[in-house]
Amino acid sequence: MNNLFWALLVLFLIAALVRMDWVYYLVYLVGGVWVFSHWWIRRSLGHLRVTRTIQPYAFTNEYVPVDVRIDNRAWLPLAWLQLRETVPPDLRDSAEYRLVTSVGGRTAIDYRYRLYCRRRGYYKVGPLGLNTSDLFGFVEARWTEAGDSTIIVYPQIVPLSRLGLSSRMPFGNLATRRQITDDPSKLSGVRGYASGDSLRRIHWKATAHEGTLLVKKFQPSQELPLFIALDLARDA
Repeated sequence: MNNLFWALLVLFLIAALVRMDWVYYLVYLVGGVWVFSHWWIRRSLGHLRVTRTIQPYAFTNEYVPVDVRIDNRAWLPLAWLQLRETVPPDLRDSAEYRLVTSVGGRTAIDYRYRLYCRRRGYYKVGPLGLNTSDLFGFVEARWTEAGDSTIIVYPQIVPLSRLGLSSRMPFGNLATRRQITDDPSKLSGVRGYASGDSLRRIHWKATAHEGTLLVKKFQPSQELPLFIALDLARDA
């Protein structure tokens, strides 16, 4: 804009010195176009309305569509409009989220892109930025969205059928035909100490009574308890 101003000023001085009428006309024409373009761009950009539609949550390894709508409520069109969306790295499905287009007067355009949810977490999408200019490049204007949108990415859901849990055991016990381990909650008796037995299994009262080392004997368990826990670490 400053370069154009100085160019018009130089042309005006040249026209005043050499008294060339056509130079005056050129200065008036270019100056009028600049003033009109400035008013046009500022007014049209102020009448743009941008809305973003995104679902509030998703799961890891899912694709999420995002719809952006740009509504030009002014009668004047915008010949050149660039849209730039801000997307977190963990949600990016492409290198850039950018669109260059034009918007007619009293019309709207739709821009759809998608996100890829790599990791769970709470993410902000936006703000969205707009750049516009007139046909001659005299005036440029920028607009940045005041707010943003949010999406929560949850851990991937694993069907319980993959775990092989029987519907008769809803609390997560896996049955087996062979002994898995001893159940320390079910004492069945005592036996003599053998090499390799843990000292924690020694039955001290029975040992003192009999005068020889005796260890606790437990009933074998044929069920393996299953625990499902959620990892709450930030970097998980």
